[in-house]
Amino acid sequence: MSLSFHAPVAGIVRITALCTLLASGTAMAEHAYPLQARLIADYTLQNEEESDTLAIHILAALERLSQGKLQFENQFAPQSRAWLELTKTDNSCMFNQIKNAEREQKGIYSRYPMILYPPLRLVQAKTNDAEMQPVDLEHFEPQGHIGIIRGRSYGVYLDRIIQTHPEWFYVRSSMDATDRQVQMLVAGHLQALLEYSRTVTGYLNRMHSGFEYTAAPIKYVDQSMKGYIVCSKTARGQAIIDEIDKVFELPQMQAAQLRFHLEYFGDAEARLLAPELKALYRQAASH
Repeated sequence: MSLSFHAPVAGIVRITALCTLLASGTAMAEHAYPLQARLIADYTLQNEEESDTLAIHILAALERLSQGKLQFENQFAPQSRAWLELTKTDNSCMFNQIKNAEREQKGIYSRYPMILYPPLRLVQAKTNDAEMQPVDLEHFEPQGHIGIIRGRSYGVYLDRIIQTHPEWFYVRSSMDATDRQVQMLVAGHLQALLEYSRTVTGYLNRMHSGFEYTAAPIKYVDQSMKGYIVCSKTARGQAIIDEIDKVFELPQMQAAQLRFHLEYFGDAEARLLAPELKALYRQAASH
């Protein structure tokens, strides 16, 4: 009786141990370093001539300071398809994404923002030397169209206006959509853009364009915009985000991030962002 009882138990123990070993090996293989993250973007992340050099520099620093634990690959897709692409693999990621409850159902966000942007502006061709006053966009009633990018969030207030008055807006969803919209503004095909002034300046500088514009503040849009990294809602996506958060907490990463912001935005706008960045670093230190 005792032998007939113990033999099956021993077999079960051996099978259980084997299954545990296989599961452990699978988990180790799934999260083997470097963790490869497919970064969805509508431009190449290796080209420092691109308009978003701030993102390029910060991503490069994240990869370098991870000490071999992160490896980023470029995945081309327009903003309009980015969220769909995020669900197709277990290791796709996006960057410069606004965090909200609806989006957090679709992906796993980094704890800390990758980029802080100054408030969005209403960018128009310059018509006189007078400084523009803040624009009340709810009562703006444009004579032409305002350019926006499909799939991009402009914050709760502006998103509501876009939904309420879709006839005011020209929506573009192609690759390099931001550059294309600046081209349309320069050509007079758009009355205005909802954009960061630094983005427009960067494009015009690359094109050696003498186009002059005004970037009017928008009433009720006076807060910085936080752009986070978000990855696939999978075990591997979580592992990638965990490593990204660890790097963001490194003092050398924080120093690089602050320096990149100062270099990219210039003194005037960077002075507004620096205190908020430093507050985030204090939060990281207390975490």
